[in-house]
Amino acid sequence: MDGLGAMTPQRPLAEVANECDVVIVGEEFAELGELPDVVVAADPFRAGLDLARDEKKRCCVILPPHFFVIEPGPRWMWALRIYQEMSKS
Repeated sequence: MDGLGAMTPQRPLAEVANECDVVIVGEEFAELGELPDVVVAADPFRAGLDLARDEKKRCCVILPPHFFVIEPGPRWMWALRIYQEMSKS
């Protein structure tokens, strides 16, 4: 977890995750699933999109070496566009 927190000099991952309703990680980080409010998903970004849209939850998606915050509302479309671009490659 410390390595993930060091990924961005702007804000630590733990600080961002604490502001979210749910943290979603890939299967390679399944050990984090034992913590409260952590969801393990085969496609974490898609899971975050679905939770934000369907359940109106603010999601922190961890995709090393990056993490994203997906919010319900107008910014959701921005996250969807990123997901679509990532899926093309």
